[in-house]
Amino acid sequence: MKSKDVYREIAAELVRKAGSDFEYVRVYVSAVEDREVEVRNGKPENSRFSESISMSVVASRDGRTASASGSDISPEGRRFLLSSVRELIQVVDPDPWYVIPEKETIGASDAKLDLVDEAYESQSVERLLMEAGELETKALAVDKRLASTGAAASVTKVAGAFACSYDFSEGFEGTDFSLGVSLTVDDKSGDSANVGRKQRNGWSTSAIHVEDLESSDKVAEMAASRTLAQIGSRKPPTGEFSIIFDPNSSQSFFGGISQALSGGSIYRGESFLVDSIGKKIASQVLTIREDPFLARGLGSRLFDLDGVKTRAFPVLESGVLQNYLLSVYAAHRLGMMPNGCAGGSSNFVVEPGKGTVKDIIAETSRGILVTGLMGQGADIRTGDYSRGAEGFFIENGEVLYPVSEFTISGTFQEMLAGIDWIAADARPDSSVLAPSVRFHRMMVAGS
Repeated sequence: MKSKDVYREIAAELVRKAGSDFEYVRVYVSAVEDREVEVRNGKPENSRFSESISMSVVASRDGRTASASGSDISPEGRRFLLSSVRELIQVVDPDPWYVIPEKETIGASDAKLDLVDEAYESQSVERLLMEAGELETKALAVDKRLASTGAAASVTKVAGAFACSYDFSEGFEGTDFSLGVSLTVDDKSGDSANVGRKQRNGWSTSAIHVEDLESSDKVAEMAASRTLAQIGSRKPPTGEFSIIFDPNSSQSFFGGISQALSGGSIYRGESFLVDSIGKKIASQVLTIREDPFLARGLGSRLFDLDGVKTRAFPVLESGVLQNYLLSVYAAHRLGMMPNGCAGGSSNFVVEPGKGTVKDIIAETSRGILVTGLMGQGADIRTGDYSRGAEGFFIENGEVLYPVSEFTISGTFQEMLAGIDWIAADARPDSSVLAPSVRFHRMMVAGS
């Protein structure tokens, strides 16, 4: 992999060579290097090293826009991309909504993000195999009933650059480390429907810097305890209950909200949040912000895919929608200003409340803690929400028994309005930083 400065020069040179053929040109280069291993029952099962690179050129002239992309960044490959764009722009139809970004919006913010860990260079495949093997051994040592379906360790490095006709070019780079293990246990103590069934669960951790990973001891203990806790699971009763999402489930839910707020979804009419700016769409306890400047944040960045300088801004304040997540094109379609979200949200941060999931459980008279979600039943266009789930049944502030094979259903609109508790226990290993939340009532289809 080359350095970000090399990619920066490649991108800038390509813009220069486009010359006066176009009104505006932007070039984006991204290279990824990845090492990943998997161990099962003490033996290496998979070892992979991969490198990939992509380069895209987008050019505009007379209201027309053409783009070309490829993986060959050699001088010949670059010439081919430019030639392709020159040919394409002569035959594409004008797009009345395309607009060249305002020059003052282009640039890189000056925040210090700390997105590169030099320890990446020392993470050989052999070392990763050792770490994955140690994790698996620790997890299996928790309880002799446990079996492994695999432990994995990986490291990734990204480097690239952006350049455009405004004489702006900037490189970027980052690292990512991850570690996880999946386990099973034979269920011999559940009801008749569970006897002989394997319960499955696991745990993983990821971070920009290796020192921020959860320890292998913690990952092993979490994976083991989550798997063992599912022994004896059964269907919950059908009815309406308070529903608690743990941080992992909250990440999934608020990730859907982020997609519904993307400018593309809004201008295409494919979101339940169309025409909602300034309206109360959620409980007043909910505040969300877009924050690209979190140090070591998994989604942190200085500029977006359009080259627009990123900034932090409120998305939702006390339940009232303040902003969509906008690229240059989407902003023009909606009559708004771009806000550095071409390519989606950077870090989508749900403002923390108080306590942890344990505190919410203690204050819940009857409900279900959801620790896992299955299926694709979240429709951001209509707002309909129906997901398979697993977790634990709660009564009088205590966990009674594990539950599985049930469905929770409602709508995003009802769920947002029904949030009555937000905890302060978000996990940092996602670009969606969402703590545990409680929804006042949702429909549960169980036994």
